Amino acid sequence: TESPISGTFSGSGKGISPSSGEALARIQLPDVRYAGRTVERVNGTVRVARGRAGIGVRGVLQGGRLALQADARPFGPTKTVYLRSATLTGGDLGTFFGRPDLAGPVTFSITGSGRSRGDERRFQGHLVLEPSRLGRFRISRGGVGFRLDGDRFKYDGSVLSNAGAIALDGEAHGLSGTPTFSVRHGRADSVDLGALAGRPDIATAVNARFSGTVTSGRADSASARLSLDLLPSSINRAQVDGGRLDAQLDRGLVQGSVRVTGRDGELTARVDGQKSGGNSR
Repeated sequence: TESPISGTFSGSGKGISPSSGEALARIQLPDVRYAGRTVERVNGTVRVARGRAGIGVRGVLQGGRLALQADARPFGPTKTVYLRSATLTGGDLGTFFGRPDLAGPVTFSITGSGRSRGDERRFQGHLVLEPSRLGRFRISRGGVGFRLDGDRFKYDGSVLSNAGAIALDGEAHGLSGTPTFSVRHGRADSVDLGALAGRPDIATAVNARFSGTVTSGRADSASARLSLDLLPSSINRAQVDGGRLDAQLDRGLVQGSVRVTGRDGELTARVDGQKSGGNSR
């Protein structure tokens, strides 16, 4: 990838020991381009004093203001970083990542802290999502807390949009090998499947509680499980009192059962399938 960089920089300092030296560097870049993406008007400052480093960066990302403030102790046996604030205000992330269907202004902020010593690495943080738009999705608010401890990642978050509300908490582990992702507790409130699928002819208010796991791998070794309890909901003009869905994928074998009850009756079904030799049955 060709990534030409032009800009100006200045710096000054005294001493050569990281524990006692001092340094200040400033950099200004008209734009930074990488893989067809551009961040404009980048201004950065790095200060180092008595083993501590402070970093500040500002720029413009796809029409939005980007800012980062962080402190670190990068020179000792235990390295630490404090992400005071990383914010994007009104940036069009859909267009930036080549997804015009998700175009729209996005505003969020991230704070966090972490440390590493040898092979031990830990980081924890929190993301707050302000009113934003991703294509047809209008987000009112959202947030997620996360923690990375070695190859284990934990999260707990929720989002409220014009398609309803979703809340999840779970974890992922084995990130350095074959990762497994899990949702311990999931909640859906008044979810509009028509809005999610771009189908204005479908209007739903789905309420459910669910959990599940996914272990990645080749098609013949991947596994997944989903358990969902359907609470009183509506699909167009039909009212659903409740139901249950259980589904499992194990080495190409799919098994599942569903039960839905409503005012006019009850529906039950079972599905068994297998993928073998590139064909499904």
